[in-house]
Amino acid sequence: MRSHIRQDRNSYSGIEAPRYNVLSYTWGYYKDENETPIPVYGIDWPIPGIKRSHFMVETFQNTIKSAARGVKHACEWLWVDVACIPQEHNDESKQSKDVRDQEIGRQVEICDGS
Repeated sequence: MRSHIRQDRNSYSGIEAPRYNVLSYTWGYYKDENETPIPVYGIDWPIPGIKRSHFMVETFQNTIKSAARGVKHACEWLWVDVACIPQEHNDESKQSKDVRDQEIGRQVEICDGS
């Protein structure tokens, strides 16, 4: 999985307004520092490891594939909160803070417009 930083209002890696599905999940309650985190390339913040009793990396990767297939429309892009918004705020880089602030602001705009 690779995370793409938003370049303009709706441009990612040169693709304008890609069709995407959304996947959100709870990570904090099930976080386990001893577990292997989901590999995400293109970000500079850590993805938390999740307790295997909740779900395994392989299960989550299959869930991601299912979400990309979608219920009504398949897509090549998937917005996954843990890979799009930095979850940890300790010693974060300016880029991580900017990404988090922009994504949270963008989600507010989407909710206000619905």
